[in-house]
Amino acid sequence: MPLHHRLKARSPALPQSAPAFGDHFRTDLRTWALGRVPGDGT
Repeated sequence: MPLHHRLKARSPALPQSAPAFGDHFRTDLRTWALGRVPGDGT
C-alpha cells in the first residue's frame, strides 16, 4: 500500500489539510514565478 494511502487511513486530518497545502503551494509558486519575470519592475 503506498505511503499516502497508509497515512490517510491512519490520520483523518491529512485529507482535510491536503487541499489547504495545495492552495498554499500554488500561491507560493505563482509568487515565485511572477518574481522571475524579466522587466516586471518589482
